Amino acid sequence: RQPTRVYINTSTAYLNSGDNATVSAYATDEFGSRMANATFDWNTSDSNVVYFNSAYSDVESVSIVGLRAGNATITARLHGANETASAVFQVFKGSISRIVITPANPTATIGRALQFTARAYDAANNSININDAWRVEPGTGDGTITSRGAFTATKVGTATIVAEAFCFYHIQFYVCGNGTTSVTIVAGNLSSLSISPTSASILWNETIEFVAVARNSYGGEIPVSMVWSVSNSSVAQLTVNSSNNSVAAVRGLATGNATISVAAGDKIANATVKVSPGAVDHYIITPSPLSVRAGTTQQLSLASADAYGNVIAQVPSEWLVLLSWNLTNANTSQAGVSNTGLLTAGNSTGSFTVNASFANYSGVTSGTVTLGQVKNVSLSSDQTTVAANETSPGAHLTVTATDVFGNLQSVVPSGAYAGNLTTLFTVVNGTGAGRAAADGSFYGSRAGNLTVTASVENASASIALNVISSLLSKIVVNSSAASVRAGEGVQFTAVGYDALSNAVSITPYWNVVSGSGSINASGYFISTVTGYIVVSASVGNTSGTSNLTVNPGNLHHIGFDPDDVSVEAGEYYTFKAQGYDQYGNNVTAPPLVYSLRGGTGTAEITSAGVFIGHKVGTVTVRADAPSDSSLSAVLHVTIVGGDAQRLEVVSSTGQFKLREGESLRLSVAGYDAYDNPTGAGQVYWDVSDPDVASITQDGTLTGNDAGIVTVYAFRGSANASHAFNVMPSAKPFNLIPAGSMGQTGTEAHVVGPSNVVAESTETQKEQQATSSGTGLFAAGTLPFVAGAIVLVLIVAIAAYLYAKAQAEEEAQKPRVPQKIPQWAKPPLDAEPVDKK
Repeated sequence: RQPTRVYINTSTAYLNSGDNATVSAYATDEFGSRMANATFDWNTSDSNVVYFNSAYSDVESVSIVGLRAGNATITARLHGANETASAVFQVFKGSISRIVITPANPTATIGRALQFTARAYDAANNSININDAWRVEPGTGDGTITSRGAFTATKVGTATIVAEAFCFYHIQFYVCGNGTTSVTIVAGNLSSLSISPTSASILWNETIEFVAVARNSYGGEIPVSMVWSVSNSSVAQLTVNSSNNSVAAVRGLATGNATISVAAGDKIANATVKVSPGAVDHYIITPSPLSVRAGTTQQLSLASADAYGNVIAQVPSEWLVLLSWNLTNANTSQAGVSNTGLLTAGNSTGSFTVNASFANYSGVTSGTVTLGQVKNVSLSSDQTTVAANETSPGAHLTVTATDVFGNLQSVVPSGAYAGNLTTLFTVVNGTGAGRAAADGSFYGSRAGNLTVTASVENASASIALNVISSLLSKIVVNSSAASVRAGEGVQFTAVGYDALSNAVSITPYWNVVSGSGSINASGYFISTVTGYIVVSASVGNTSGTSNLTVNPGNLHHIGFDPDDVSVEAGEYYTFKAQGYDQYGNNVTAPPLVYSLRGGTGTAEITSAGVFIGHKVGTVTVRADAPSDSSLSAVLHVTIVGGDAQRLEVVSSTGQFKLREGESLRLSVAGYDAYDNPTGAGQVYWDVSDPDVASITQDGTLTGNDAGIVTVYAFRGSANASHAFNVMPSAKPFNLIPAGSMGQTGTEAHVVGPSNVVAESTETQKEQQATSSGTGLFAAGTLPFVAGAIVLVLIVAIAAYLYAKAQAEEEAQKPRVPQKIPQWAKPPLDAEPVDKK
């Protein structure tokens, strides 16, 4: 049967984005019968709209999924044939999968509008038109947003922008998707600063609030640090809000004007505040309090005031007659007041109260009648003998005045009715001196007598005082000389003074606080030791000091210090004898001549004392003064070996030979430039032929093979060498046939012509050799063997003598080992240095 037609079978031709569907096909033959087992190859016209998510070749059915909104044709071709069938599928947009807000995560400046847009997409990234709504979720920052996505920042920080999509279902809208983005809000630069209100009027004790606003260039209100100030703190009190420094409260303190200022960055804003008094509460009588001298008058004034004492207005003088005036707590001999407010003081002192009233208001003040014109004055002191002291008063003066009415009142200290009377104190210094303060305190400054006068108006009085020394304040120490010689005495004196330099009698304790010497109770000092001396005189905790220099006495003798020294041979030293006074203090010595006396060593010295030792031992250096034969001194000098300049190799056995395998301990003897024995110190060892002998750095020489070897020792610029003979080990020799060396038990049967060799053996055996007469030699008995051995020994001795001559010739050549330690090398700059 031949297929004639293909049919596509599907449950739907419509898909939402993301939906799946199964599509199948079948084929019929020419008779219209359905063909069994028919398969198809499938194809889509647009895989971006519809694509296969199952096998689509040689299959009966396929699974399809809708992607992007649009139309796509699905075609089924009968596998292996040309018959096809097609179906058109329409894909619709799916439900909202995500909403994207642009711009994403922007930065916004306060006051500047920022436009946001939102776009919805389904799972296949199809764009979906939506009805969106906007809102702001505040974080540390905040702002507002319109229904069209226009955002305006209002607070610095971060906030979240939310866009929501609304879908219609069952006659109502519901949120079917949302998107978010974060916005960072910054303040922007400060552009302006304002204060509100710019002017205000308040009553006393009322409070008003001022608010400052800082804006950026976009007009947005931004947070900044602000500093407030008030021009007159006595008129207005300024209090800044602790949680918001853009707000400040101002309270009226007194009538007047003040300027309120606020500053932020380089911007300043000002406002004015006027403080006015409140309603009339009472009267104020001035002057207040009143003080009127006996026999005089005082015109009183009146002003209205609010409850806080702020003056509202002065009452005109012509209105004073309208008030009711009266006095209380006073008699007619003290004072009286007229209906115009004129106060008249009587002849006696005392206190009173003035009252003034009108309608519902009144005023009150207190007053006193004080001394009238002063007629005479009296002066007294609580102490007539005063201790000198400028910081604490030694006496207190009292001044009393009597007026022309016979009223008596203390002026110093001021009495209740002394009024404004002042006292002028004058001091006439005699042998003593001092000063009197206005409050009557007297301070003595110099011991002796003086007179104090007190004057009040035209009356005066005087008193005599005696100033005496006060407590000990300082001690001044002096000496009869600034310097003395050792052994000479000097007298110290001490004088005490009080704080005002008045002499105070003292008996001090004497002490030497620095230097050497002694001082007695009367201040007499003596010392035999030179130096800088400090002597103190003290009484209790008060002390004074004086300085003295003790110089050496006359030259008494000379000497060396020390008088026994040890020096190295070959080194230069300069010896100087020192002059001393009789107490051993250093004194400049006269010119001296130096010479040597005999001893076990040898040395040289110049007349100036430059010394060099040659041979080890002891010598005596003598110093003499040509100007004084009684002056001489000796120095005992021990000369020791200097640095090693020459080395000798020394064998522990005294011999310079050893056998193979034997060891010999070597050492080095050192000699300085004068051939004095001296320590060689650590040396570096080496050998000329390590195959013949080897040596360790502790001087152990070991023979390795017979021959002559030269041993070297190095130390700085000095070195030594010696030839050593390494002899064969002590074994007898046997004659054996050539070619049989090293074979045990071989006898030498010499058949001529034949060669023999000598081999050492542990056990001497008698050997025999025979020859036909044409051989090298013939031996039939033991003497022949002995002769052969002698021959071998002669050859060995000859070889030894030749090798020794070669070694001695080698030893004459300068040799430096391959590697010498740094300490064994002479320094590059080594030169002899004189020691002076």
